[in-house]
Amino acid sequence: MVRDAREWSLVHRGAALGAALLFVGAAASQVPPQAPAWLPAEYRYDRAYFEGATYDPALPAPRELLGFEIGERPATHAEMERCLKAWAGAAPKRMTLTPYAQTDERRTLYYAVITSEKNHARLDAIRAAIGKLADPRRLKDDAEAQQIIRQTPAIAWMAYSIHGDELSGADAALAVAYHLVASRDAEVGTLLDELVVMLDPMMNPDGRDRFIRQTDEVKGYTPNLDVESQQHGGRWPWGRTNHYHADLNRDWILGVHPETRGRRAAIVQWNPQLLVDGHEMGAHDTYLFYPPREPFNPNIAPLLHKWWKTFADEQGRAFDRFGWSYYTREWADFWYPGYSDGWGALQGAVAILYEQAGTGGSPIVQASGSILTYRESVHHHVVSTMANLQTLRANRGAILSDFLESKRDALAGDEDDRPQTFLLPPSDNATRMRAFLDNLHNQGIEIDITQQASAAGPLRDALGNAYESRDLPAGTYVIQRRQPRGALVGALLDFDPRMSTEFLNSERKELETKRQTRIYDITGWCLPMAYGLEAYWSRAAVEVPCRPYDGGTGILPVLQPDRTRSVPATGETPLPPRTGETPVPPTENPYAWVIDAGDDAWQRATAFLLQAGATCRVAEKEFRVAGRTFRPGSLLIRRHENGPELAQRLQQAAEASGATIYAAATARSPDDAPDLGGQHFLLLRRPRVALLSDFPTSAYVQGAIWRLFDVEVGLSLSLAGAVERGIDLRRYNVLIVPSTWGAAERMLEPSSGEVKTWVESGGTLIAIGDSAAYFTKPDRKWSEVRLRPDVLDKLSEYATAAALERAARTPKVESGKVWDETVEAVPAGVKIEPPPGELKDKALDEWRSIFSPVGVIVRGEVNVEHWLAFGCPPELPLHAAGAEVFLSKHPVQTAVRFAAAKRLRLSGLLWPEAAERLGDSAYVTVERIGRGQLILFAQDPDFRGAWHGTRRLLVNAVLLGPGCGASAPMP
Repeated sequence: MVRDAREWSLVHRGAALGAALLFVGAAASQVPPQAPAWLPAEYRYDRAYFEGATYDPALPAPRELLGFEIGERPATHAEMERCLKAWAGAAPKRMTLTPYAQTDERRTLYYAVITSEKNHARLDAIRAAIGKLADPRRLKDDAEAQQIIRQTPAIAWMAYSIHGDELSGADAALAVAYHLVASRDAEVGTLLDELVVMLDPMMNPDGRDRFIRQTDEVKGYTPNLDVESQQHGGRWPWGRTNHYHADLNRDWILGVHPETRGRRAAIVQWNPQLLVDGHEMGAHDTYLFYPPREPFNPNIAPLLHKWWKTFADEQGRAFDRFGWSYYTREWADFWYPGYSDGWGALQGAVAILYEQAGTGGSPIVQASGSILTYRESVHHHVVSTMANLQTLRANRGAILSDFLESKRDALAGDEDDRPQTFLLPPSDNATRMRAFLDNLHNQGIEIDITQQASAAGPLRDALGNAYESRDLPAGTYVIQRRQPRGALVGALLDFDPRMSTEFLNSERKELETKRQTRIYDITGWCLPMAYGLEAYWSRAAVEVPCRPYDGGTGILPVLQPDRTRSVPATGETPLPPRTGETPVPPTENPYAWVIDAGDDAWQRATAFLLQAGATCRVAEKEFRVAGRTFRPGSLLIRRHENGPELAQRLQQAAEASGATIYAAATARSPDDAPDLGGQHFLLLRRPRVALLSDFPTSAYVQGAIWRLFDVEVGLSLSLAGAVERGIDLRRYNVLIVPSTWGAAERMLEPSSGEVKTWVESGGTLIAIGDSAAYFTKPDRKWSEVRLRPDVLDKLSEYATAAALERAARTPKVESGKVWDETVEAVPAGVKIEPPPGELKDKALDEWRSIFSPVGVIVRGEVNVEHWLAFGCPPELPLHAAGAEVFLSKHPVQTAVRFAAAKRLRLSGLLWPEAAERLGDSAYVTVERIGRGQLILFAQDPDFRGAWHGTRRLLVNAVLLGPGCGASAPMP
């Protein structure tokens, strides 16, 4: 998990290899000592996990089921599944096994419920009783609460190996499962009388099996203890991530992946009081567990700090008995709520992280010269698990009481005068709205829907605008902070949580003195901003009749059946028209059909039709059909340009996407909007897409793009090797180049000439992050976009260009001055504020760059008339991270630009120095090259596969690019 140890070494090792080889001699003193090629007997780890334990002979021992002892080597998903099913079948009164999700590679995820026979007989009653503590509104009185606390076991959710290449946790879970199920010891019996232990033994089986396969393929008969070897580290995309290369330990609040959605639904159902998340870290480290350090998310319960100390004291004593090294607090913060432990704490659990030095599944030699075996690393997790369970048992009543108190506090409301009511007006983008609501509902958050119009205020929206009052229509979604999961509501929906002044001072000092940050992950994640939805916080409650939102299924399919809408046979409008508009009238033989660009279902419908061979056009201007207005970007399918199979294709597109398809009786516009047969409808070309993959592309970015088009959009794309083998670009008209782990030049330079020829012939090249930066260097003669350090003596030119571009969107003409031929230096009302002097000192800019954002949400200004921004609003929350700043001016087309520094930050930590560098810079640009085009994204447009607002830009680039920005030969 820790980025400056094992994670860093895995993702950057290959990129740095060439440089590292040049300095072997100079750095020889820092290389860990090498162990002999054979493993001496004295280094073998044969200590029993549970010394002196006695087991029921009726249950098959692990060796009987696996063919080896637990920890001798990593168990695969199939091997672990075999053990769990065997033990649940042999001891059904002590253990049950429940599937809760299926991965994209069709592996089943399970949780095992292990408790005493008497508790198993009343599991439903236990869950119901804990449910009352989790929602005190269901309690009759305090006497009932105290009775539940006295008589009800506490629930522990023990989860392991969410990163597939962090192996030891899953095998520790297997050892603990056997011990708890098969042990005859009185101590275990007492533990299971007072606890319900829920083991989530392998959270990422796709990544784990991939990593085991990678390391097994390069292992030999002679042990290799060098942690730098592939035998311990694997290869791209490694095993950390799931099938679509997503880090599942960042997905808890996002809910993009099936593993997360199923797991969240199960935890919401059980309401555990303890949640453990077992990880691994750098091979030369020791062992970390909580308490964490600052910054702390402001929504966590204050009581959590007390329990972290109690659990840590007991866990430390357990390690001391073995003489093992460990530490707390040093690097693990508690700010981002999207980790297992962060999300668990916001659900009300005492959440604890384990980090064990990783071995890759076989012995390694550490920097000290000591040898760490895989079996010993498993043992560390076993001891931690049992220590935490014993602490929960010993403090069961007090922890249940505090669990109840935290829920009562949430229902009572805050004392700090924070806004209490989150409001989400109904949206034309019903698909995106449903995705947002289902995500929250899957996490147990209560949502109501107003049944009549009302006024609310004062309000503040997601873009920072304040309103005294706003009229909200019936159907507005209402989420109260005062609910049992109010802490989670605040963490997910608050627009701008703040870190403590004390932490800001320590972070500033770390940056200025050591040039490194103390922040572990992103600082801004606000979900309504990520989804790009209109949203408000109000300090007052909305006093109108409401009904509960009952959507969400726990494990959501890509498209739910009830979202599907059919093609209107007679021009019927399935959705209510916008205010002041009338439905499309019936027609027998329509001139064309239309799909509005305002709903995300447009993306899937467009991809389906283009792949099915339909001739489609995209509107570059707003138009109207029989009183209904359609946005720029809406799809037009003319009947005469398609064959007789069109009706069937349209029906299939509607069913596949959930899009509403409208019939247009005539090409004639009823007003001064464009006629449907005119030149404002651009002919699209079927996208044939290659996505550069393999090392050195970022597996996170590559995987999110892959999943976006494969799952959400339904567009076939080819995964093309980035370096290892050449690509025949003639097969494609779109090439996507993800960001890399610091090796864009190595990846792109060898084939730069061939790629440029392909672009000049009509290809659309889309590059992201540092891969986009590669094309900005003047000597490469690709792009007119420049990185800020390369044009420090021309910053005023770019500031002027940004100001003029902004003014051009809403020109103000004084006709008298036009006819009198009065000339002004700049357009009326435009105030250009150039930077404070030309920054010719590169050292100064480098100093400012050390304050670059770790991960923040900022304001983007959108050129809504540009085809790349079709379907986007005039302002859009953008995710930003890193030091690279892209500057653009005419003739470069800048579809989205970062706002000026003074109004840039929306959520998260953005130092003034970083705002000054980033303000007015380019987010995404388009340049014509021959018959093709180059599209550069300064940032990842679909960060973690969840940034719905900006991902539309990438989808437009792919679906519309071959027709809108590039020129294809005439058929």
